[in-house]
Amino acid sequence: MENAIDAMKMAFAMLVFVTALSLAMYSFTMVRQTSAQITQEADVKEYYDRLTLDENESSALAASSRVVGVETVIPSLYRYYKENYTVVFYRGTGYDESTGKFASIEPMILYYTETDSNYLKNSSLLSGSRGVYGFDIQDEQVRREPWSASEATDFNFIRAFINGTTTDKYYTSRTTSNSGRNSFSNDNDGLGPYYTIDFGSSNNELRGLIGKDYRFIERNGEYNYNNVLSSSGDEDNPDYDIDSSITGSVDILDNGEIVNKRNQTTKRVIQYILIV
Repeated sequence: MENAIDAMKMAFAMLVFVTALSLAMYSFTMVRQTSAQITQEADVKEYYDRLTLDENESSALAASSRVVGVETVIPSLYRYYKENYTVVFYRGTGYDESTGKFASIEPMILYYTETDSNYLKNSSLLSGSRGVYGFDIQDEQVRREPWSASEATDFNFIRAFINGTTTDKYYTSRTTSNSGRNSFSNDNDGLGPYYTIDFGSSNNELRGLIGKDYRFIERNGEYNYNNVLSSSGDEDNPDYDIDSSITGSVDILDNGEIVNKRNQTTKRVIQYILIV
């Protein structure tokens, strides 16, 4: 009798063990499948593919993108220098939330460059002759913008943009504005003429981001470029040379307006479309 009871106990224990093992295996399988699904969804290529604009549409299709506020835009701006990606801004009118379409989008000028005209020909971020609608450290170095000399000076430049204030003084040999938009003056410290960019003025469509309730459509993509950039001189007065081969004007977002498509090197681009 005792042997029978012991056998029943062993059988019950074995049943509990097998049940527990089965549950554990099922749990591990579910975790693996969930992990694989998340990894696939987070995969950069998959993300880019889902966010590609439909080239057959006459208006921008934004249904697969997300609506974000300034709390998302600001960190992207502070990282663009170090992580070497492009951030571009557009203003979109006639946004239909049910379809995810804009009636139209156009580049949104963020500031006007004062660089020499000879340095503008290789820039991909110009709207008109001197309006700039995005941030890209290589593009800014090609244009020989004074804040592109170091991460610290670029930080001050972006901070002024985010806060809607005036930039540092950028010293120059000129006493008049190339763009007719920025302030030129003489410095009392004897370092010569300088100019500043006022991000809070009426010349800029975005007058700061802090405390604003702007809504943007955020879209991610990538494009190819073939820029060979070399620099000489010291940190405060860099001298840049560029060998650039521009092969077309089509980019991954297929709206014909963002950046020129170039060969060989892939670069990330973030598009923010202001909903107006």
